[in-house]
Amino acid sequence: MSLLSALWPLALAGLLSETDEDPHRLEPGGVVIGAYNADLGWGGGGVLNLARFHPQLDPYRWRAQLALLLFAKGSGVGPESTFQNLSLIVDVPSRGQAPRWRFEGYVRRQSNAGWYGIGNTSAYERPWEDLDPVADPEAYALARHHNDYDRRRIGLKAAGRMDLVGDVDAFVGAAFTVNRFELYEGSRLALDLAGEGSELARQALSWGVPHSLLEGSAGVYWDHRDHETSPSRGWLLEGSVRGGVGLGRSGAFWGVNLTGRGYLPLTDHVVFATRVLLDGLGGEVPFYEQARHGGLVQENSPGGGRSVRGVALMRYHGRAKALLNLELRHQLLDFGLVGQPSRAGLTWFVDTGRVWSELPGNPEIDGGGFHTGAGGGLWLHWGDSFLLRLDVGTSAEGTGAYLDVDHVF
Repeated sequence: MSLLSALWPLALAGLLSETDEDPHRLEPGGVVIGAYNADLGWGGGGVLNLARFHPQLDPYRWRAQLALLLFAKGSGVGPESTFQNLSLIVDVPSRGQAPRWRFEGYVRRQSNAGWYGIGNTSAYERPWEDLDPVADPEAYALARHHNDYDRRRIGLKAAGRMDLVGDVDAFVGAAFTVNRFELYEGSRLALDLAGEGSELARQALSWGVPHSLLEGSAGVYWDHRDHETSPSRGWLLEGSVRGGVGLGRSGAFWGVNLTGRGYLPLTDHVVFATRVLLDGLGGEVPFYEQARHGGLVQENSPGGGRSVRGVALMRYHGRAKALLNLELRHQLLDFGLVGQPSRAGLTWFVDTGRVWSELPGNPEIDGGGFHTGAGGGLWLHWGDSFLLRLDVGTSAEGTGAYLDVDHVF
């Protein structure tokens, strides 16, 4: 999950002010932020921003952002912290053919990272349904973590983009992470690591020990959209490769990703948007990477508010993934807001995806077909680059609400 993409400004309008026109100015800023999604709960924090401008560089010479974000969610017996992040991001634009670089350092902890088993038919076990949260709150709270584990990370990332020819660009990335895990007693992950689950699950968890990971990625993309934030026509096609090697724990893996996004105007106010994604992994793959996809934007899938809405985050783990998103984006209103041209509307969507533990698929654990979520939402596009949305999606396993920025794709 992209941390800053999970945030929305609570009081951004009140922070707008006249800017100094000095082309070499140093401009500070800050904003209080809040967010919500069905997987992590309510979140809040803040961002401090510092930018140095230059007349020959657009939009600035460099920008640094320091962000703090905390999430908490109800456990049935009270609120529990689910996610904490402290990050520093430095963005350095460029001129001409030189890459635009983005550097990030972070410390993160997610206490409800998901593990439900391996393969497309992994079960969503709910042992807390047999317990009374009033009579035995401690056992109930522990049972609610049956499909969770606690993951702690320290990481450094660097990513660059550069022009190739026409609308075709290239991107590269590198990352180093230190990973630590804490297991909940009786959880699915603890049972599988102890060999009490299936042998296939135990084999998939060979990286379930403290380790460091060095990763790299590279790819190309063809961006022919008419707008980056809210496109109404065009396409974005990309292909990439990635890989990683363990440090302090032997093993290496590789991955490939193909993703296509298309935007077709049906009327002056209705756009049909679609995304198709195929992702594959090979070698000795860390178990948590099997719930993620690569590419220009790397996120969890299938499951969660940016892949299959209504399906739990990190719900399915497998070496191969397919994802399809279909959306109708209907603009209803066109107006001015705090001096900025704005518009608002509705979104109707169908998301579907699945995994395979391996290719061509293991008949024991890879049946079941695609997992689908559907629903609708509201969106507000303020100015040229800020879009806030609220989606509600439902699937066979539940319903989720997601307050986020930017369209899912």
